[in-house]
Amino acid sequence: MTGGQTGGSMAADRALFAAMLREEWRLHVRLFGGWRFAAFPVVVAVLGAGGVAALAWAGVDVGVAIAGLHVLVFVFGLQTGSVGLVAQDALDRLLGEVSLLVATWRYLPLTRGRAVGAFLLRDLLYYTGLILLPLAVAFVPAGLVYDAALLAAAPRLALSLPATFALGLVTTTALIALVRRGVPGTALALGIPGTIGAAWWSGLPIADATPYGLYTGPSVLAVLGTGVGIVVAATVGFTGLGRSDPRPARTREPGLSALADRIGDDRGLVSRSLLELSRSAGGVGTIAFSATVLLLVAGGVVALVGRIGGVDPQAGLTFGPLLGLSAFTSYNWLTTTTDAPAYRRFPLTIGDVIAAKRRALAIVGLPVGTVALAVALVWLGTTPVDAGLGVLLLVGVHQYVGGLTAFLAGLRPNEFLFDTVLFSAFGVAILVPVAPLLVVGLVVPAPGPLLLGAVAATALALAGMGTLLGQRAGPRWEARYRSGDVG
Repeated sequence: MTGGQTGGSMAADRALFAAMLREEWRLHVRLFGGWRFAAFPVVVAVLGAGGVAALAWAGVDVGVAIAGLHVLVFVFGLQTGSVGLVAQDALDRLLGEVSLLVATWRYLPLTRGRAVGAFLLRDLLYYTGLILLPLAVAFVPAGLVYDAALLAAAPRLALSLPATFALGLVTTTALIALVRRGVPGTALALGIPGTIGAAWWSGLPIADATPYGLYTGPSVLAVLGTGVGIVVAATVGFTGLGRSDPRPARTREPGLSALADRIGDDRGLVSRSLLELSRSAGGVGTIAFSATVLLLVAGGVVALVGRIGGVDPQAGLTFGPLLGLSAFTSYNWLTTTTDAPAYRRFPLTIGDVIAAKRRALAIVGLPVGTVALAVALVWLGTTPVDAGLGVLLLVGVHQYVGGLTAFLAGLRPNEFLFDTVLFSAFGVAILVPVAPLLVVGLVVPAPGPLLLGAVAATALALAGMGTLLGQRAGPRWEARYRSGDVG
């Protein structure tokens, strides 16, 4: 490549990246208004500061909580990478011809892999400014009031949290790229995490060579380990996802009518949602991936609480409500390709579409969540009462979160919950009922019959509220579309 070509390519990189940032800002400002979107990091910082202050006031070892925070941020990076790239058809939509902005790699001196890199770099900066830096700033008030060590932690977290998120983001990208290479790539994708896990289990200081090492004690090993890990994973991911291999044509038997008859779907809306999900390259595996991530997060929470408080959490009472939260990501997957205006060309209401999405959510989300709960119960051990309450809580919270998401965000949850007002309302509506349930499961060593009865009643009440919110979601959003508030 000549110097002129290199300069032109770099200029194209910068132009595409800047256009992506501007378009992201313009989209959210158009959806929510400037102040409601710009205030989002302020809300995150305030909520984070309250949590840090509560831990410091209670005398909890904040260092353990910070370690858990890095795990959560890494998982968040994994999940964020999967949302846009877990399915090949999602990648085609991302870099397809339908969007001039993200298809510029076809017309400018750019490779497909570099366009993917620009997209992920935009996500890194976007989430760093919205969430990760505000979380680091959240340690400042508690440091000023309770412990100067927390104040000193803030600048290190401002470096380690974005690096942790970046590692998670490119790790997902690399794993997807390897899996797309067939059996050898899949074996390698499974073998690398297994090898790292075995090394950690054997006592090797793996954490010292990760972004977490940038927080605990910045060293040459931490810098090199973090840098090499991100660069290698990014190279594998950008190279693999940058290929545009033609996909073989496939002939499918008509499945909509058969599936609609099987599940009693007169209008075919539920069947269409299920087929759209199953015929994506990721298929139902997208739902399973999200549930697995949440299962790992719940396991980390249980281990963290056990280490801090020295108690043995109730598996069913803890994992049931936590896995019920997977309803949000599952509903998001089911609505990813939904174009509400297109549905309104038919004799349908938005309420019909939302009701179909919620039924599809129950059909795919609850079985996947139940399997994940069963894994947790077998892993940690349980009793018949604890297992039964775990299933009841899973169903109740799942129904509640699904109905709440539909009511607040309609058919575009991933966009609308970045509205500061909606995000705050959603967070409070989840925290108020779920936090007490988690306290019972995590803190109370042997809940009595009265407390267990209250837990069961709460689960039933949440299921009822979720059903009511879901039923009201349709008319609410139909009215908004009719009035022109939503395009």
